[in-house]
Amino acid sequence: MQDYPYPQFQNNYGYINQFPNYPTIDYEKTVKRIKAKSDFNTVGIAVITYFLCFLIITLVILISIFGLNGLSNLDIPSSFESLIDGTVSLLSLFVSTIIICAIKKIHPREFISFRRDKSVNIASVIFIGISICMLANLATSLLASNLNMFGLNYTIPDTTQFNSPFDIVTAIFSVCVVPAFVEEFAFRGFILHSLRKHGDSFAIFASALLFGLLHGNFTQAPFAFIVGLVLGYVVVKTNSLLPAMLIHFFNNFYSVVMDFISNLNFITSEVFSIISDATLIAIIIIGIVLFAKIAKKQKSFFKLQKQDLIFNFKQNTKMFFSSAGVIVAIIFTLSEAVYSMITVMLSSR
Repeated sequence: MQDYPYPQFQNNYGYINQFPNYPTIDYEKTVKRIKAKSDFNTVGIAVITYFLCFLIITLVILISIFGLNGLSNLDIPSSFESLIDGTVSLLSLFVSTIIICAIKKIHPREFISFRRDKSVNIASVIFIGISICMLANLATSLLASNLNMFGLNYTIPDTTQFNSPFDIVTAIFSVCVVPAFVEEFAFRGFILHSLRKHGDSFAIFASALLFGLLHGNFTQAPFAFIVGLVLGYVVVKTNSLLPAMLIHFFNNFYSVVMDFISNLNFITSEVFSIISDATLIAIIIIGIVLFAKIAKKQKSFFKLQKQDLIFNFKQNTKMFFSSAGVIVAIIFTLSEAVYSMITVMLSSR
């Protein structure tokens, strides 16, 4: 009889059956991989949807106010521009959320939670978060200063002006309220929630990295990434968006207050530096003290729970950033950042 390279079995009728030695397929892992890819693509599609909604709504509002002919020569006051930007951000979030929820057949309450965890001192967590954000902001300022020494100045200039109470209100609305709500809803709400089933540490890292990249500014990206890590961790440990929103609000509110003080005619640059440095140091010291207090009494707060996962952190990260939706979203974001960088560098010459 001819030799076969496959195992042979004789059935009840005396026939010889040959079965090739096919490799074993882990169907459960394959299904999980497909599901993970679907989740990751949804995150990318959600980001793209938001930006498209932002672009379309902005055009609709500007055309409604100024007409098609007026778009070629827009001269919008900074406060009014901030008001439009904040309003468009809220509308874009609302519309894109409806679209994504309709496509995925989910309800926003699935990824939005404002429940208070009584086992955690929320006030201390918020203050610690703010102090870490201050440290990250300080590091970003040092980075920008070092880049300026080499002639690389592509930091987007601050155009905030406080000529009237209306300017103050619009600045707080567009710089503090809107980002705290929109960005936390999107990144620590939908994106973080969508990724947590694949591991809390991975979800915090991936959502923070997207948060940094989507700021559209290479100088601010490291700062935004660190802030994203802090806010993501806070949401995971408290299971609530409220602390992250408050940290985000007060961090931006500090910047608005400092801008307002610097614009006061009777405040010299030396006095402003003293006020700014003293406030920054005080917040950081209080944050360190509270951090040490929580580390002593609630050691579990600084540890993530272990999860039984099929894919580890490295595998999830690889799948996430190789997903078509995420790739397109990152390319779109980087293109915007490069355009912004070139525009700022050319305008500064």
